[in-house]
Amino acid sequence: SCNKIYTTLFSCSKCVLCVCGLPGVIQSTQYKPVPDEEPNSTDVEETLRRLKRNDPDLVEVNLNNIRNIPIPVLKEYAEALMENSVVERFSIVGTRSNDHVALAEMLKVNTTLKSLNVESNFITGTGILSLIESLQKNTTLLELKIDNQSQPLGNKVEMEIASMLEKNTTLLKFGYHFTQQGPRLRGSNAMMNNNDLGGLDTHTHTHTHTHTHNTAQMQCCVLNKLSLYHVKSPSLTLIPFHQQSSCIS
Repeated sequence: SCNKIYTTLFSCSKCVLCVCGLPGVIQSTQYKPVPDEEPNSTDVEETLRRLKRNDPDLVEVNLNNIRNIPIPVLKEYAEALMENSVVERFSIVGTRSNDHVALAEMLKVNTTLKSLNVESNFITGTGILSLIESLQKNTTLLELKIDNQSQPLGNKVEMEIASMLEKNTTLLKFGYHFTQQGPRLRGSNAMMNNNDLGGLDTHTHTHTHTHTHNTAQMQCCVLNKLSLYHVKSPSLTLIPFHQQSSCIS
């Protein structure tokens, strides 16, 4: 019987050898490799020069996933945005930005920027709170995305974020995955309140800009957590008011 078992195993081994090329090894299914995301081709230095000279054609600055930008250069971008009157969308996803990029100070004086995306960076809870607190002096930013920082913000910071959002009347879209239900509901309700017709009427009479007639179409959405350093920044989405819904993770 032992000889029969050996003969059977040997025969199976020969079959595997014939099919796979290696004795006793069964090859796994071969999957086609998924190509990496195309690198960001933005010329950092040239874009900064255009930003500083207030280039009328530079409406959006996208530095997403450019990881070798020195912090002093990112700070120069923030300082240039203090006086820029053209750029409406600024995104620095996955650029290793930290609390020293001076974005909070920029938001206090900038009156043109509509969307700011700082997701997937190294900004601490203190830095995030500074950003949101600066909105007390900014009534033109409509969208702020802060999700997926390297360190969790923590319950206390989330409660403070929710409290600040409740005091804000102009921000329409806030991107962050709250870990606690309480702050998440408060933040979502705050954004929905800002999208109510009454609040939007006040916003329309107070702030005139090229997209004012579209503000009533924007929805509140608390975004799901994204992967660090590999985040594509979606463009600002306008949704008919009657189709609005709260996206709560």
